[in-house]
Amino acid sequence: MSIRQTDEFKIKNIIKNPDETPGLQLENTGLNRSIEVSGKILEAQYSVDDHFLLFTTEDCPFEEALHIYYLSPQLDVLDALELSAVYTAGMLGDLAVDNDDTIRFSFFEKNECWTLKILPKPEYAFFDRRHPVKRKMPFYIKCWLKLNK
Repeated sequence: MSIRQTDEFKIKNIIKNPDETPGLQLENTGLNRSIEVSGKILEAQYSVDDHFLLFTTEDCPFEEALHIYYLSPQLDVLDALELSAVYTAGMLGDLAVDNDDTIRFSFFEKNECWTLKILPKPEYAFFDRRHPVKRKMPFYIKCWLKLNK
C-alpha cells in the first residue's frame, strides 16, 4: 500500500444544507466525476494505491469537526468517520504520512497525535458514541479506517 498526496480533487460547489451542516461537492479532475461530502474546506487529499483519502473540516473553529473519507477508485464511500466533540475547538495540523498505511496528525491540541491506519481489508469494529471518533454507520461494522490517539 502506498499513500501519496494528490491534487486530483477540486471544490466544485459549497452546499448549504437545511440542517446547517456544510457540504462540499468535489470534482476529481482525473476521473471527471464528482462526489458530495460533509465539510466546507478540503484540508488534504491522498491517493492510496488506486483509492482516495480525503480530509475536510467545517470551518467552525469553536466547534470544529474533521471528516475523513476513504473512497473507491469509482468515488464510492468505502468508509467515513468524524472527529469532533461538543463545544471543542479543533484545527488540523502536523499531517504526515508515517508508513505505507498510516497518517499522523493533530486536531484538538497541538501536542496530541492521532494515527489513522488504512487497513488492507475491512475489519469489524465497535464504536462508542461518546468517543470523539464518530461514524454514521451502526456501532458494529466492517471498517477500512482505524483512528487512534
